[in-house]
Amino acid sequence: MEIKKTRITINNHLDKLQEDLMKQINELEEEGTSKICQLLSSLEKKEKEIEECQNSILNIKKHTTDLQMFLSIKQIEEDVYSKEFCKLQWTFHNESVLKTPYGIDVDNDGNVFVVGHRSNNVVVISSDGKRHREILTKDECPCCSTCIVECHKECRDIVELDDVILNAKTSNALFKIEETLVEVAENLQKISQHQHRNLSTLKEKRKEIEKEIKETRMKINNHLDKLYEDLMKQLYVLEEQENSNGSSNVSLNEANRTESPQQTHIYAVSCRKRKADYSFIYD
Repeated sequence: MEIKKTRITINNHLDKLQEDLMKQINELEEEGTSKICQLLSSLEKKEKEIEECQNSILNIKKHTTDLQMFLSIKQIEEDVYSKEFCKLQWTFHNESVLKTPYGIDVDNDGNVFVVGHRSNNVVVISSDGKRHREILTKDECPCCSTCIVECHKECRDIVELDDVILNAKTSNALFKIEETLVEVAENLQKISQHQHRNLSTLKEKRKEIEKEIKETRMKINNHLDKLYEDLMKQLYVLEEQENSNGSSNVSLNEANRTESPQQTHIYAVSCRKRKADYSFIYD
């Protein structure tokens, strides 16, 4: 009876451990799934924003003039880079050189070219943001015919505005924006696919762990069953031995108490003989 109670106590304890462990695993799975779903939702939102930007650029290139395209590149840049698609690498702030940045472009070496609206110049900044150089002064910036007459009488080699805006729709700045959007869209797609795989892997891992826990519990139960069976066999053997020893002792005692007539006669003869011996001594 005591062995059965102990076995029941062990089973209850193991059931509680298994239940708590499965509960923790389910909570971890739900937490991980929730985080992945939130990330996927955010990625989907960013992908839609990129698609909208790409469609906007296509519409602008299709329906605007070269001048409108030239003047709108700055706004396109602000719209794209304000979406937080890119990570901030460095900042440049020096009003003695650059005031009211208006346009930006990047070459293949990572150098950044910035147009200063109020400073009327173009400044190139190194890829690490630590060095800069003015490559276009205010006397070389675009201006209207009135400004040319009033402020640039001595200037030579003036370039027509039509020539400046001629390739606005195929400019390097616009190409960089489009290239950035494509690259970011591809990266977001890769991240999304990776997170979907993580979601599937998370579910598979949870199933594997649950299966392993059940198999381990089954092995423990089988081991306990074997121990219980062996112990009960030993108890039965001991009980049979005790019963056998008890029966032998009882039979021996009963045999000692039961005397045959021959044994009684021998005992009487022996007593008389001893008495005759004693009489011989005293006579």
